[in-house]
Amino acid sequence: MKSLLLVMALFAFGNSQTTQNSEDAEIPDTSSKPNSRIASVEGDLTKDGIPERVEIWDIDSLDDDGSTGRELRIFKRTGTAWKLIKKSSSPLKCHECGGMYNDPFAEMTIERGSIVIRQQGKSGTGEGETTDRYRFQNGDWYLIGSTSSYTDTRTDDNCGSWQKEDINYSTGAWELSNSPLFDEKGCAEKETFTSGRNPKYRPILMDSVDFYTE
Repeated sequence: MKSLLLVMALFAFGNSQTTQNSEDAEIPDTSSKPNSRIASVEGDLTKDGIPERVEIWDIDSLDDDGSTGRELRIFKRTGTAWKLIKKSSSPLKCHECGGMYNDPFAEMTIERGSIVIRQQGKSGTGEGETTDRYRFQNGDWYLIGSTSSYTDTRTDDNCGSWQKEDINYSTGAWELSNSPLFDEKGCAEKETFTSGRNPKYRPILMDSVDFYTE
């Protein structure tokens, strides 16, 4: 099963060994400016008692369609400085790829030792959101889970549609829910829920994430 991001069609979407200091100041709202930090969180992601800092940056390199690129950067605390240990653009949609929202980025947190990134988009009568979870394991960073939802207020049956798909790439388990939005005659019969386990699902390397095929 492919992610609901395939049916949404709402928004399009290298390691480094150098040492780089990361500012401790409060993050200003500068998401529209290239080479600016838009989010930052800290936590022990490698379970060694030493904190990591994860940041999201707008960068001045452009994507193929000319939109502003975005980059996830992971730093390791080394004494009083932060060492850049990972950077990747794969987990992030571009700055202008949120459809009517323009900027798709919604939130980044650290939960149970994983990086959690929530992004969203809107186009016409449809609105979607995806939450991806990344974890450090086996010496690298992997996508271990993804939850995507899509709401469409205009459908041929006038019932509207809300869909949610949850995939656990670590276990292969998946769930798919589909519910009507409106209480019209016959709409309640369209509510469905399916689940299963796909042995082909495996954690995906962060640099290999593709929002159209995950």
